[in-house]
Amino acid sequence: MGSSQTALINLETPSVEDRCVCIATDAGLPLAATISSYFNNPGRYFAVFEFPTLAFPYTGASDEKSDGYFAHILGDKAAGEINNALARIQPKHILLAGVTEIEQTYLCARMPKERLDVISDINYFLSKFKSLVDESDVVTCKPAQISEGLLAAKFSNRRLRIDDSAPDLPREDRKDRAGLLVLEAEQDLHDIAAINFAVAANLDVALIPPAARETALS
Repeated sequence: MGSSQTALINLETPSVEDRCVCIATDAGLPLAATISSYFNNPGRYFAVFEFPTLAFPYTGASDEKSDGYFAHILGDKAAGEINNALARIQPKHILLAGVTEIEQTYLCARMPKERLDVISDINYFLSKFKSLVDESDVVTCKPAQISEGLLAAKFSNRRLRIDDSAPDLPREDRKDRAGLLVLEAEQDLHDIAAINFAVAANLDVALIPPAARETALS
């Protein structure tokens, strides 16, 4: 058995950051990635949860004939699953990135409102949570390279900023760590969660282009 395989078997699972977690929609991807770069304690995983983009608010009813029936099913299911995870983590603050007022109704129905913090931008986050985070040097990335940007920021303990004029960044960071995570980088919230975990677990990361689904299934 190779040394990397042995290291993975003996890998110590990171603990979950309980000061803050983040719930984000697709619209909140840049903000979720930027916030993630501020939580970089060794062995501590900053959790980012994906919430669906919805056009109808939570009403407490699920009339299959109503226009918002499908949205209600999606939103209620997602809110329930996230709430179950948070019951174990018990975070002090639940940061909402890109979550609209309509989408917030599903979360408010299940979660303590006093723990929910709607984050409009990184400056608001820094002003409210200055005591929880440290400033540092900055890594800039193009909007199309958010995954690469977070990877570079986390492994160098710098803070991410997104800039159209940023240089291209490498797609991997290998330093013979405890193992290797190979990730199909789709520049989405799944990437953010995976990179946060990999860094907390001290894993090398290689980002590869996503396979076309028709190719993967053929």
